[in-house]
Amino acid sequence: AINNMPGSPIWAFLFFVMLLLLGLGTVFGYVEGIITPVFDLGVTMPKQALSLICCGLSFALGLIFCLDSGEYWVNVFNDFGANLPLLIIGLAEILACIWFFGVDNWFKELRFMIGEKENETRLDTFIRYYFYYCWNYISPVLLIIVFGGYLYTTVTQTLEYDAWDAVNTEIIKVPYEGAALYIIILLQALPCAIIPLWAIYRYLVPDKNAVAENKPLIDWSEAWVNVKGVMSHKASEVI
Repeated sequence: AINNMPGSPIWAFLFFVMLLLLGLGTVFGYVEGIITPVFDLGVTMPKQALSLICCGLSFALGLIFCLDSGEYWVNVFNDFGANLPLLIIGLAEILACIWFFGVDNWFKELRFMIGEKENETRLDTFIRYYFYYCWNYISPVLLIIVFGGYLYTTVTQTLEYDAWDAVNTEIIKVPYEGAALYIIILLQALPCAIIPLWAIYRYLVPDKNAVAENKPLIDWSEAWVNVKGVMSHKASEVI
């Protein structure tokens, strides 16, 4: 399509510059998402050095996508590297923030950050009600339903990928086998395992150096009380 446009070389150049900038923006996001928790753990080293290590390891891992089997590994990481982990992490976040911490406490924190309601318009009221019902009911229920459906399809269907059949000159479905199955399991299990492993670690090794500003907001002795009170809140009082 670009070749048929007037001044196609310029549009082609701009198109690939756009892809480059999109890639750089993604890199900034995931590098900061990795090194920031590392520094929060108390690691003391130059930020540039840690960024270099992170980018170097990512570069080394990305070399497998440049092999003859690169498309195969792209399918593995694309189909199984983010779907279930992101679903579980998102569900864990919303349950921890809204159900365990309590939606009333969550809105108190929001008011602390953005200020109390002053000269509220109908749009402001609508937005508050919208997020109240989404956070408290709609999003958790939808995530649980999607999670159950994902587990059902994973268990009942064979894990397959698209492959090119040079003999019949067509794309066919081929089941994953061998080491690929173990890699798929690791891709989905490792990100999810961090949540319970970190909880166990913090239970066994409390952070004695935590100051008041850094202490967890969730009082786990009240978490179950907050969960049982999910249906008893009055939206008008909470927001």
